[in-house]
Amino acid sequence: MSEVRQGTAQDRAALEALWDYSFEARTTPFFRFYFEQCYRPADTLVVETQAGVAAGLHLRPTTLIVRGLPVEVTYIVGLATHPAARGRGYARALLAAALKAGTAQGRYANVLMPSSMSLYRPYGWELWCHLWRREARLRDLVAPPVAGVRSAWLDATADTTALAAVYAAYTAHRSGYARRTAQDWRRWLAGQLAEGHVIALYDADGPLAYWAYTLTDGVITVGEQATPSPRARAALRYWLTQHTSEAERAVWYAPADDAAYFGWRDGAEQTYTVNRTLPWMTVRIADVACWWAQLPAAADGEIVVAADDPWAGVTHWQVTARQGACPQVTPTTRAADIRLDIGALGTLLLGGLDAAALAREGRLEGSAPAVASLQRMYPAVCVYNMEWY
Repeated sequence: MSEVRQGTAQDRAALEALWDYSFEARTTPFFRFYFEQCYRPADTLVVETQAGVAAGLHLRPTTLIVRGLPVEVTYIVGLATHPAARGRGYARALLAAALKAGTAQGRYANVLMPSSMSLYRPYGWELWCHLWRREARLRDLVAPPVAGVRSAWLDATADTTALAAVYAAYTAHRSGYARRTAQDWRRWLAGQLAEGHVIALYDADGPLAYWAYTLTDGVITVGEQATPSPRARAALRYWLTQHTSEAERAVWYAPADDAAYFGWRDGAEQTYTVNRTLPWMTVRIADVACWWAQLPAAADGEIVVAADDPWAGVTHWQVTARQGACPQVTPTTRAADIRLDIGALGTLLLGGLDAAALAREGRLEGSAPAVASLQRMYPAVCVYNMEWY
């Protein structure tokens, strides 16, 4: 006999043990940071059996800026099952409960960073955000100094308004990024400092860039960078080259639309820098009508969409949109102009792929005019998200 229930303070030891076994050891700085500053019993779900807590996950309320508007979602982290209890459907039960819990609180979609898409895709999750993961030997980077730039290490007392200003510039043309309040920035800074360092760059005009990084076993890993301009990116590369006495290699991440390689000064860098796409974030819509009705359309249109949900079956929705406004989304019995699965719909609405691209990949069916109409209403946008927890 087992059940999914909301977590309580009494579950903390069991949830810590699951996290310690499945993710970071309890001796690591991030483990301590998370359970001291982020963990809230009310934002957890657990599966309890006669033997105790067998599985659990954490629900982190998050605001994403999607197509220019703030939208509330649930960010699922820390989904784990005790090894002795695996293979019994507990993860599926927790994910289903997470959708219901979020919907009850007005968060009509869930996002998560997948350890394996083979676990999540059968339940309707789909990738919507990729990153570039770049790696190079420091001696292979070519980067002259950038005049007029000064850097500063930030500590826990630092003023985060400069970070917020750089982040706003970096995300200005993108969608899907997390909105960070002053409290969020303080927590972000504490989390980064728990594991490594944060550098801010300034020039005569003010804050220029920032990055958070670790230096471990001869590798600099830049976990988050905000470099809104070519000047800022050049400064990051020069800063990396100044660490040949501490590190041999560097790893850094960039949005999928990043085209900084056009500014690399030496063609040899393209040979020595390893670039690979990193599947980063998935989405699962919990309530199609409520989620879609929050997302503004780029063009007028009216269309009937059939969404195939592995848990709810096929539902038909009439979408009536006006340019720049959020649409009306109502259930209908009319024949569908477009049919796709719930995961593909989430990717489309967040902007990771447009209707034409999904059709080419066999994830969307419809006539050419219907596909073109949906593409005008919800074109692909530059998506970006760098939230770790």
